[in-house]
Amino acid sequence: SCPPVPLSPTSNYVQFTNLRLDVAGVGYKLHFAAVGYPSIAVSSASFTVVAGPAATLACNFISDRNRADQPLITQPQIQLQDLYGNLLFLTSGYQVIVSLLPLAGKFPVPLPSPPVPGQPNASLCKLYPFPLEGQKTASLVNGTASFTDLSVRQVMNAYRLHFSMTINNKLIEVN
Repeated sequence: SCPPVPLSPTSNYVQFTNLRLDVAGVGYKLHFAAVGYPSIAVSSASFTVVAGPAATLACNFISDRNRADQPLITQPQIQLQDLYGNLLFLTSGYQVIVSLLPLAGKFPVPLPSPPVPGQPNASLCKLYPFPLEGQKTASLVNGTASFTDLSVRQVMNAYRLHFSMTINNKLIEVN
């Protein structure tokens, strides 16, 4: 429902321009009425508004209280949406890829650890070359890609998960 917009008729008609419906749905009708004359009204036939082209990826909230080497408390769910937030129900052949990005531009470097008798050198502070563990791709099913087993291997802060996919030769991504 929209607020009334008064217009002046010219040549016995009123022309509407730049009308837009942002929410995809079924059964929409436009209703037109003359202000002050409720008996002068007409409604359009029902019509459907479909989602627009793929424009963005949206991510659910991911906890900032995760533990190293443990599955993320909330596993990411990524939705493919149009410019207005409508879910695109694409189901075949599309993959979302996740990577780990350090905010400072580089991953942590281990501090030198003193040798410990009976322990292999540098075994107390091990950093992994690929700190993101788990399945790093997820298929879109009804417009949503669900990751199920992601974890960050080491203790670190100031990082973010980066999600991306390519659709119609266009890269779409979210951090």
